[in-house]
Amino acid sequence: MMKNSSDRYGVLSRAFHWITAVLILAMLLLGNQMVDRIDALRPTLFRYHRAVGLLVLFLVVLRLAWAKYSPPPSADPGMERAAKTVSRLVHWLLYSMLIVMPVLGWLMSSASGEPIMLPFGVLLPAVIDPDPHIYIVLKVAHRSIAVVLVGFVLLHIAGALNHLWIKKDAIFDRMG
Repeated sequence: MMKNSSDRYGVLSRAFHWITAVLILAMLLLGNQMVDRIDALRPTLFRYHRAVGLLVLFLVVLRLAWAKYSPPPSADPGMERAAKTVSRLVHWLLYSMLIVMPVLGWLMSSASGEPIMLPFGVLLPAVIDPDPHIYIVLKVAHRSIAVVLVGFVLLHIAGALNHLWIKKDAIFDRMG
């Protein structure tokens, strides 16, 4: 079934979730690999990192639009109120970071004066003028949020595994 039901995510929501998860992992690996490189591979890693980051932004926006059309399943009635609140908060913080990170990356690339070349020769316009001081601030913010993002992704995974292995309820299966 394409749309979400009251107790399970539909095919499209699950696809958004798992494709985004793989892309986030790719982004983190690419970002980690490209930072300290000084060889000829560095520009290619940056190009892929930027393109995948903008793809994540696009997918998250689509996913949020889809959630308006096909709302997610209801929270587990057996979950404590605090657990529901934490779950919602973690999800919204993840969504926020997945929007802020690519935007900061785009701003950072603009401030560095380096164009963002997407696949098929598509050049993204600079959104701000080159400025080395702004670039440094954006770079620190981008890297800091990346570290926080890793923490929230791990928290999200821990919550999912808690439902799978400890609570042994149906929450994990809703996205599987």
